[in-house]
Amino acid sequence: MFHFFDYVACGHLHAPQKVGEDHIRYSGSILKYSENEVNQHKGFTLVELKQDGVKTQHVPLIPLRDLRIIQGSMSELLSMPSSDDYVMVYCSDEREITDAMIHIKDVFPNALKFRYTKEIQPLLESHSSLTHSTLQLSELEVFEQFFKDMKDMSLNESQRKLLNELFEVAREMNDETNST
Repeated sequence: MFHFFDYVACGHLHAPQKVGEDHIRYSGSILKYSENEVNQHKGFTLVELKQDGVKTQHVPLIPLRDLRIIQGSMSELLSMPSSDDYVMVYCSDEREITDAMIHIKDVFPNALKFRYTKEIQPLLESHSSLTHSTLQLSELEVFEQFFKDMKDMSLNESQRKLLNELFEVAREMNDETNST
């Protein structure tokens, strides 16, 4: 006798999420991969498939190294307690410091990023306006922004063409599903 269960698990970075119903989920990543995940509590979903349905439970994970954002002047940063956590460093000094990342790695050996806050203010302002306008963008434009943010490079023409074809197939499949 075969038993079929109605459960969908989709891979996805960031936080675990339910999609509509309890049995359709994004798993979420088990580690923090970007700044917007700093305050997330990571874990995994334990799924029990039973004859009477599906039981899920979130199991929290505590990583060996957390991901944190630290900020301050270079003298403040260098006087912080040493840590093996992954850190993204935002320095408020107006003048650039020679070999800043080398100095930071003396205190934070797993530092991932070093930026001056004067450099990121324009980025924050443009990001804020981008997120408000995202609803007016096509699927391709949204993906292009995501790709640019993740890879720091633009799609080439063949990638753009392939994505347009894939989005068209997805729209057609969605139309077929909704019309039945």
